Amino acid sequence: SRNRKGRNRKGRNRKMKDYSLEGYITTTARGPARQTARYGWVLEYVDSRGDLRTKEGFGEAQGTKNAINIKALGDMLSHLRRPCRVHIHTDCRYLESVFKNNWLPSWAEKSWKNSTGQEVKNKDGWEVVWELAADHELTVAYDPAHPYQGWILREIEGRAKTCQT
Repeated sequence: SRNRKGRNRKGRNRKMKDYSLEGYITTTARGPARQTARYGWVLEYVDSRGDLRTKEGFGEAQGTKNAINIKALGDMLSHLRRPCRVHIHTDCRYLESVFKNNWLPSWAEKSWKNSTGQEVKNKDGWEVVWELAADHELTVAYDPAHPYQGWILREIEGRAKTCQT
């Protein structure tokens, strides 16, 4: 677990160079109902030669829009290979709220209970994100029209058509 001051769970300072990435998440999930939806993510970074690079991933999940976005976030974080800062752009206000309000550390400390003592919704997904985020500094912004949104949706559509043939 890490706290807001950039220390890991044991209180040691992480060795984090100034390595920053931009992350972009888009899903086909709409509304609060349980559904099967596809998601895509892009990590954008500058390599050691100064060239802009991207890495992307796609998947399918079942659940609410929030659960599918949590799954996409976990999938994206699982591809980070060293401690870094990631600024994540998403069309999910819930993800933004969780990070802006610093709820993850509180939930983890309280055995995944919210402020009313109820179990956190999507607990399993949040536990995965919590573990994967331990060595990173994450910020999340609600950005429904981020630069990769259209591309991700076209890729999802194209991949769905390929799977149907």
